[in-house]
Amino acid sequence: FRSLAMAWVLRAMATLSFAVGSPAPLVIDTDMNVDDMAAIAFLLAHHSNILAITVSAVGFSAQWSGVDNALRLLNYFNRSEIPVAFQDGYLGQTQLNLQYPSGLPPQEWLKGTNEYFTKWVPIASSLRPPAWQSASQLIVEVLNASEENVHFLELGPYTNLAAALHRD
Repeated sequence: FRSLAMAWVLRAMATLSFAVGSPAPLVIDTDMNVDDMAAIAFLLAHHSNILAITVSAVGFSAQWSGVDNALRLLNYFNRSEIPVAFQDGYLGQTQLNLQYPSGLPPQEWLKGTNEYFTKWVPIASSLRPPAWQSASQLIVEVLNASEENVHFLELGPYTNLAAALHRD
């Protein structure tokens, strides 16, 4: 499945940037799993018009580490100007209640992904903080500010895009 997803990303990138001549404006919505990190690294190296990255709270990484890993990638590729936002509700609810079923993988399964850019492939942290807006707020702001059509690359579960559509 992951190789199929990566093939789709590479095909999408060829369509978005190389066929048109200049890169299309792009928002990346991700849950920051390791395959997402690879796709984002590729895009940062080859795509010059990424407007924002939004991180959702489900998947094989915790949201706090997903945002940190995204900021580290941006810093590594000298693209720290790209805002990174948490999913709606995260800033006020930073503690996951593990007493109730959540559908998320066990916390011990997340450790490798959570520590990916701090322990396994160490890269420097970013001095830039996450965006002050929630993911849905940032998506709406980016869409309203753009004079061009904005493309979305959904590497996550669509929750941030769905929240933005409900917001505006």
